[in-house]
Amino acid sequence: MNTLAAATDGQTAVLVNGRALKAIVQYGNKTHAALRSRIDRCKDGSRRRKKLARAKRRSEAKTARKVKDILHKATRTIANAFPRSAAVVGKPFNDAARKVGRVQAQQIAQASNRKLIAQLAYKMAGGAESKPEPYSSQTCPGCGCRQKCRRVYQCKECGWSAPRDVVGALNIRSIGLHGEIRAGQSAPSAIRWVRPLRKYPVASQE
Repeated sequence: MNTLAAATDGQTAVLVNGRALKAIVQYGNKTHAALRSRIDRCKDGSRRRKKLARAKRRSEAKTARKVKDILHKATRTIANAFPRSAAVVGKPFNDAARKVGRVQAQQIAQASNRKLIAQLAYKMAGGAESKPEPYSSQTCPGCGCRQKCRRVYQCKECGWSAPRDVVGALNIRSIGLHGEIRAGQSAPSAIRWVRPLRKYPVASQE
């Protein structure tokens, strides 16, 4: 969730910050939980319960609109960075949520990966295709060895180093091009960390 999207064409890598989406989701979860607790303490059919239920629906709808807006801005950032390109994305899976703590599992489950892929599919010139991504962030693009790393991938065999999200993006790109993760890939010459667009670009009027 700290990185909402990572994309590369082999030369340039763009990492879209996901902390804004993470904060929106966390705040929404706390607000909804507080409202649910207050609703449960009310008598069935009471005016107070109905009023709180309406407030909960409004809060959920507001959170959904904010998430949708962030996803649109993030995918537009990727589409602008790589115009006239097709996207290959890792296929979402929920197995990872079963191996982490309660808070992390909730973040993974609410990452909106499928919505992100759907938006990329119509914003990228060549569409978007999902590919299985097992071990894509654990396999060294340089020598092909496999190891677990934290935010920065540092290969113990060949010394290849880059942010882990860039490693995953490179390997998924290799799967899209060759059907497998191939060794011998070089690190991108430029890595850019960006935030989702603060506002949508305004079309010039001439």
